[in-house]
Amino acid sequence: MSRTISIKKWVNSHIWVWSLLASVGIWLLICIIKHGFRLEYLTSNIYLSCFLILMVFAQTIVITTGEGAIDLSIFNVVSLSPYLIQYLTILTGSFAAGLLLTVMGCALIGMFNAAINYYMRVPAMIATLATGYIVYSLTIVLSSKVGGIPYPLFKQIAVTGKFLGVHVRIWFMLAAAACMYFLLFRTKYGWNLHAIGQNRLAAKYSGINVFRTVLISFALSSVIAGVSGLLLNGYLGLAGQDTGDPYMLPVLAATVIGGTNIDGGRASIIGGIFAGIMWTMLNAILNVSGLNTSVKSLLQGVALLIVLVAAIPRKQINK
Repeated sequence: MSRTISIKKWVNSHIWVWSLLASVGIWLLICIIKHGFRLEYLTSNIYLSCFLILMVFAQTIVITTGEGAIDLSIFNVVSLSPYLIQYLTILTGSFAAGLLLTVMGCALIGMFNAAINYYMRVPAMIATLATGYIVYSLTIVLSSKVGGIPYPLFKQIAVTGKFLGVHVRIWFMLAAAACMYFLLFRTKYGWNLHAIGQNRLAAKYSGINVFRTVLISFALSSVIAGVSGLLLNGYLGLAGQDTGDPYMLPVLAATVIGGTNIDGGRASIIGGIFAGIMWTMLNAILNVSGLNTSVKSLLQGVALLIVLVAAIPRKQINK
């Protein structure tokens, strides 16, 4: 009996287990449908999930700040960054300068979101939605001036590059995950982030600079989104004014399914990875099913509800 309780307690504190099990289950289902158990059905979807996972990292940081914070502007930043880097590179005559200014521009977008959220007390979802429209307008303007053609560096990372027989984008995603884990769980910033996510007022009274932590979090989120847009641009081979839009639901779903507390104060990097893979595999199996768009959306919603209900601890539901 005590062992059963211990297992339940461990599972409740490691919600990412459910997204891992769901990924394995979908892989097995794909194998059954295709009449053969092949590892490539899993690995191919892992390759495709890298861009989604990077965006999940960006959303995870903002959600962890608490007070129901969700960044809806990152998807517009994803669309903006390929146009922005090409425009700035042409303007400065240097790719390095264009890249640096693009990163700085993305950071400024996040800092603007943080200032509105903290000082004007505008809920993050509303603030970032408004900022997203501004970013979208800038994307339209830049798209009329440049084509958003990907640079060889991003094509190499996203498509052609391999190291030890594995796509470079996998190594890039794993490196990003390691950096995120270290930043959120092994640094003063990460401890402060989790503290303000649980209670901003209490964190302020304990001596934490709440605004600085929120500012860094939103800025970092936008930078990660911008980098995701550059890599996605390299993978697709072209830019689009709404490239990031299809990722809105998958990113939000994968972030929560992965174990990041929607109320803030608890982040999950490992869970975000497994949930991103799970959502990519779910889309893959629905895309080859021959079902129409409305039915696929319905099934995605049902699958999301099932995993969320399984993942939320019973005591939290009873509250």
